[in-house]
Amino acid sequence: MHADVEAFRVAKLNVPDIPPRKKQAQLLTTDDINELHALLVRAGFGPDIELKTLFAGLPVELRGELPDGSPATARLLNCLHDLNQRMELMEYESHTALYIVITSAKAVKSALKGDLQRFLTLLEEKESALTQAQGLTSIATPPSASFRHVANVIGKIGGKPIEFQGWSNDELKSKLGKIQITFPSAVEGFQMLRGLAVGNNMRPFIIQETNDKFVLRAEEDPS
Repeated sequence: MHADVEAFRVAKLNVPDIPPRKKQAQLLTTDDINELHALLVRAGFGPDIELKTLFAGLPVELRGELPDGSPATARLLNCLHDLNQRMELMEYESHTALYIVITSAKAVKSALKGDLQRFLTLLEEKESALTQAQGLTSIATPPSASFRHVANVIGKIGGKPIEFQGWSNDELKSKLGKIQITFPSAVEGFQMLRGLAVGNNMRPFIIQETNDKFVLRAEEDPS
């Protein structure tokens, strides 16, 4: 494998479509959810710690869809069951909503770190299966990852070299840091890379695909 690729953890996952299930799909078992709920309640979530601290990492629209009601401990259980049936991966997070909620709980109550890790490990296994079923590719980069190296890895996944147009060498060497992105195609991977570049104060770029290459053309600096 090319050295540029060896610096990354790349998972190319393509498997046949999973046939529809007759039962509602779940990430964790009902017993797991009940155990998770008991842990969170004993730690004070609901009675003493507002539930919004658990759900703060979720998209606003998803938080608006969660069950309401009282008391807070009952609402927490209903929300956990609801999230347990949400199989989609959050954009840029590459994790399910339930995973994000559990990591929030771990951040608020560090004493729960060991107890909650079991649930996170189970969810990571489920998320890996979801990624495979959706034919996605996941890239995890080290902190030293540069814009050029990430782009080259995505290009290799798409099976074509990259032509960089309008970039300075310093821009191509700019560090993006430790990130993880999951995407269904190289072009969509470049679109995510474009967002990351802009977020790191780099210029946006135009993505073009020809029969034999990808072209990433830097846009003119508006200033």
